[in-house]
Amino acid sequence: MELCKKGMVMYPESPGSVACKNLISQIEKKEASMTTEQVFLSSEAPKFALDYKNLNSVKFVIYRLEKNARINPYSEPKQSYQNLKKGCVQVYSKLWQLPEGKPYETSKLEGVWSKLSMGTYLVEMTEPGNNTNNGLLN
Repeated sequence: MELCKKGMVMYPESPGSVACKNLISQIEKKEASMTTEQVFLSSEAPKFALDYKNLNSVKFVIYRLEKNARINPYSEPKQSYQNLKKGCVQVYSKLWQLPEGKPYETSKLEGVWSKLSMGTYLVEMTEPGNNTNNGLLN
């Protein structure tokens, strides 16, 4: 990192400076990816796994969807996500403080949410304090 920053200062107009800027941006980028079972028993608390980088905390909000709501995460545009969320009822919200990992490396956390009754749910993961894209993490 220091080498890239030094190169950017010494040669600000060079192609290498642009490459260094892009590399730093990529290394410092905040990322999170969550996986959970698509189907779980209502008698069990759902488990999840979170891979994250350069984050201190995330907020999970779980919404229960209306009975006739359909989710296709591979084809729904982000605007449809907001429309889908309008008819939902929030059933869970928690701010998770993340264990500090190695700088700029992906860390993993496994956790459990509260038990949920039978239904279809939407999980929203945001970064507290981030107003870009409503703080949504991809």
